[in-house]
Amino acid sequence: MFRNILNYTAIGFLLFCSTTCYYNKNLGEQPLPHQIEPSPSVIKGQTIQGDYYDSNDFQNKPMVLNFWFPSCPPCTMELKTIEKIYRAHNNSIEVIGIMLLGLDTQEDGKQFLEKNKITFPTIPDTHGIINTFEVTSFPTTIFLDSNHHVKDSWVGIIDENTLEEKILNFK
Repeated sequence: MFRNILNYTAIGFLLFCSTTCYYNKNLGEQPLPHQIEPSPSVIKGQTIQGDYYDSNDFQNKPMVLNFWFPSCPPCTMELKTIEKIYRAHNNSIEVIGIMLLGLDTQEDGKQFLEKNKITFPTIPDTHGIINTFEVTSFPTTIFLDSNHHVKDSWVGIIDENTLEEKILNFK
C-alpha cells in the first residue's frame, strides 16, 4: 500500500514538473507586464565606474538596459556577451547596466566589473529604476528604441545571437 502511494506521488510530481517546464520553456520571450510606459529619464546617477550618467544625454539613440547583480550566476554569465555587444555597437546604441543592491554592495559590483573587464556604464539602483521598469526576475534585458520607448524585453540569460537579432530589430 505504501509503495503504491509512493509511486503515485512520484508520478504526480513528474507530471507537475514536466508541465511546469513545458509552460516555462519560452520564458525569455515573455514581454514584461508594463501597465504604463516607463520613462528612461529615471536612468541617471553616479555609475559604479565613477562617472555621472544621464539617459537624457542619449536622445535619439536606442538603448539596451541590463538588470543584474553580482551574486546572480545567470546575470554574471551573460555580462561578457553584453560587453561584447557594447563594444561592437558602441556608436549606434547605448548599453547601460542597472545593478540591484541588497544582496550585494556597490563595492561588490565594482570589484566584479573590474575583475571581468566589463566597461559599459553600470548604475547601482538607488532610485528605484528596477521598480519603474517592473523587473522581477534577473537577469532581464530591456530594449528601448531611439525615442526611448520599450520595444522588447528578455527575461533570463540572453545569448549573443538573440541579442544581436533584437538589436537589429529596433535600431
